[in-house]
Amino acid sequence: MPAESPKARLWLDGCFDGFHFAHANAVRQSRKFGDYVIVGVHSDRVIEKYDLIRGCRWVNEVAEDVPYITDMDFVAKYNIDYVCHGDDPVLDANGKDCYENAKKAGKYKEYPRTDGISTTSIIDRILLPETRLLAPEEALWKLIDEFAAACSEPPPIIDLSDPNNRHDNLPRDNSRDVVYIGASWDVFGSEHVELLRRAHQARKDTYLIVGVWGEQATWDECGERPLLDTLERVLAVLQCRYTSAVIIDAPVEPTAAFLSEITAKFVVNPGDNFTATNDIQILPVAVPALQTIDQLRERVKDRKDLYSARQKKKRT
Repeated sequence: MPAESPKARLWLDGCFDGFHFAHANAVRQSRKFGDYVIVGVHSDRVIEKYDLIRGCRWVNEVAEDVPYITDMDFVAKYNIDYVCHGDDPVLDANGKDCYENAKKAGKYKEYPRTDGISTTSIIDRILLPETRLLAPEEALWKLIDEFAAACSEPPPIIDLSDPNNRHDNLPRDNSRDVVYIGASWDVFGSEHVELLRRAHQARKDTYLIVGVWGEQATWDECGERPLLDTLERVLAVLQCRYTSAVIIDAPVEPTAAFLSEITAKFVVNPGDNFTATNDIQILPVAVPALQTIDQLRERVKDRKDLYSARQKKKRT
């Protein structure tokens, strides 16, 4: 969809605790109002999400440590044309609209809020996993389609869980180095972005195919139920700027036959059972310390009162 004002500079701000697919969709939707998106992050000792947000393919720039209430001085400093936010009200502790100043200045644009996930719902999943609520699968597939369509080079999506599901065609005469990396991509954080960046930069001109393990495979491999549903994890890797294609329900241990089928010439850290062939080389990539559910659970428990106060303040 072409932007209403193609040269407009846009501003979004927030805490972005656990940058999830609704946050990425907010950035994507804002681009209908312009073509340069600056994301302001309300920072404190708990929220260090800058690298994660920089990994979003629709983010052009990140402004660190911005005020909770949108400051028009920041808007002027960054030469912003429009401040963007979802259609859900955001009030400060005194009940004042956080975007009142932008609205009065005629610099406010609004897009529909994304249902199905929120920081609060993720915290609920962590603390009360038996009450896990997910967005309808149809809604998640709709977002996957919209995410892919919003990319300058729409990533092919291949769903191996069902032969009747989506099976886009991968480029067959790809002049770039086709690299495959697979993982669960659960609790998607800045370390996952860094891993994808390293995989992408392991070759000079990379076409990075990202495999997403299915729910049962992730459960078996990681020892507990994933925090995010399979399609939610697909959205996490799809919004990342380093992803060229996505394979859903990918094997935990890729075989040479599987890699040949997807035209991969390189595979990142395939496991001890894989043997390189004349056609497929192993790319050893250092893996950063990826965030785990246990770490996130402890963090949430330690900061439960802070999170509760923040969510109450936001009135969400």
